[in-house]
Amino acid sequence: MKTRKIAQVLTALALAATMTAPVMANAAATWTEKTESNTWEGSVSGTDVQAEQNQNTNVTLNADPTYIVTIPATINLTDTDSNDIYEGSGEITATKIHLEKGSSLRVAIKSDFTLSSTTSATDKLLYQASTSDKFDPVLTDGGLVGTFESNVGDTPDDPLTVYFKTTEKLTNAGSYSDTVTFTFTTTVPAV
Repeated sequence: MKTRKIAQVLTALALAATMTAPVMANAAATWTEKTESNTWEGSVSGTDVQAEQNQNTNVTLNADPTYIVTIPATINLTDTDSNDIYEGSGEITATKIHLEKGSSLRVAIKSDFTLSSTTSATDKLLYQASTSDKFDPVLTDGGLVGTFESNVGDTPDDPLTVYFKTTEKLTNAGSYSDTVTFTFTTTVPAV
C-alpha cells in the first residue's frame, strides 16, 4: 500500500516535470490567426532547437475632446437705475475639459440682439451683449465670448461673464424675450 502511494507520487512528479520542459523543435513553427475568437493556434514540430513563439498586441487609446459646460437657462434684465434701460448678466462655466495639447475651448454667441414682445408682434427692443460691464467691446452675432483651456478637475476655470443691456428705453410694458445661442468649438493645436 505504501509502495503504491510512493509510485503514484513519483508518477505525478514525473508528469509535472515533463509539463514544464521547454519545447524542442527544429525551427518549424506554424501559427494561424482565428479571427472570430481573436486567438492564435500554433504547432511546433522537429527536434534539436528550442523554439519560442511571440505575438504582439497593440494597446491604443483614442480620446475625443470632452468637456462639461454650464450656461444660464435665463438672463433676467432689470431696470437697475429706474431709467428704463434694463441690464443683466450670466456666467458660463466649464469643468472636466479634456482637449488636445495646445487646443482650447472657444465660446461664441449667436443672436440678432432683438427682444420681441410676447403679446405684440410690433413691439421690439434692441439690446447689447458684452464681456465687460462697461460694454466695451460690444459682442456681435458670432462674436467670441472667451476661451477655456484644458482642466481635468472638478473645479471650474474662471467663469466667462456675459453682460446684457437694452440700448433703447422701454416704451410699452409687457414680456419681451430673445434666444441667445452659445456655440462651443475646440481650436486646432498649432503644428
